[in-house]
Amino acid sequence: MYSSLDQVWSQGKVADVVSSECARELYTLSKTWFIQQEHKALKLVLALIIISMAMLFIYVRGQVRGKVDRKLDGRVR
Repeated sequence: MYSSLDQVWSQGKVADVVSSECARELYTLSKTWFIQQEHKALKLVLALIIISMAMLFIYVRGQVRGKVDRKLDGRVR
């Protein structure tokens, strides 16, 4: 994608590199580590924590959007 780090900094494309390449590398390393674990309980707990965090994020985002919508409608409580 980019030939050097200097090119990335000079073009101001740091967000592109951080978001795509780092996410891909983090996913690959996490997947490898997860597969290497022998304890099924650890895998289950990790999966439950990640799912819970995702659900919490979706819930909070919905609550914030609801408050913003009510505020824009003039019905602030």
